[in-house]
Amino acid sequence: MQQTFIERVKTVCKALDQRCYQDNTLFSDEKTPCYWKMSDLAHLYSFNMDNMVSTGRIYELKALVEKNIPEFKELYPQPIHILNIKDTYTIRDKATNQIKTVKNGPNQNLSRVACEYLFSLNPRNHIEQTYFLFQNKTVEEIADAAKDVRLANERARVSDSNKKLASVINRSYGATPVQSFQKIWSLIWQVIFNIKDMETLRQIYHIKNSPVDYMTPLGLNIANNMLTDIITKCGNEPYLNVDRVERIAERSALIARNRFAEYRTSPASQLLPDTTANRIGKINRARKKFWRTYYPESLVQR
Repeated sequence: MQQTFIERVKTVCKALDQRCYQDNTLFSDEKTPCYWKMSDLAHLYSFNMDNMVSTGRIYELKALVEKNIPEFKELYPQPIHILNIKDTYTIRDKATNQIKTVKNGPNQNLSRVACEYLFSLNPRNHIEQTYFLFQNKTVEEIADAAKDVRLANERARVSDSNKKLASVINRSYGATPVQSFQKIWSLIWQVIFNIKDMETLRQIYHIKNSPVDYMTPLGLNIANNMLTDIITKCGNEPYLNVDRVERIAERSALIARNRFAEYRTSPASQLLPDTTANRIGKINRARKKFWRTYYPESLVQR
């Protein structure tokens, strides 16, 4: 299993290495920042040349970096990480599934920072994200780090969904701030683990706070899908009271419990012996260091 994963990482690294561009400056041999072309990434992944990276995505990246490194708000001029260009390239025609050449067509150059961010948005692309995040690492080192990157991403998605669920509950009729959320949050895990209360769950599995702090990426993925399902179903309700939220949450939690069985596992099997906080913290610190190094570097306009 590990060797298969390493071979997959090796394939990803080789493909991205081959598609890396780095130009010389106009009047010297000094190298400019590396970049990758959207057309090349579209060959490998689900990027769409008809719907390339939008201005909104650029602002999202900027906001994320500045949230973590506030002093970067003062950078002037602001660095360019996604550059719109005209280019000649080959692309697969979706209608015919044939490779065609586009002459002087729209394309984009993406910096290392832009690529890391875009790949972080897709749960399936944690290897690619790790490749951009950790430069000059061996295949084995990237394979090890990719596991923690996946864990950190899944945990972040659960945290985001958790906040959205809290907002849904607090806006529902009859809800009591804090108490209603805690009741429904506890109910979810009681159903998933088929246990009578949270205190029993914590004693049995030696959990200090929430189960999500100990979950594997698979467990977190199932949990996030469940939370998203609850939020979506609540959003479709014309009149939503807190009792209705509770019933929706209970049914979604039961579906999630069955999802573990579909993967031939159980909720308990997806709990790690120790909290994942240190592993996630390591990746968060690595991203901050990465942004400090590469975010100020701007792509060269030609």
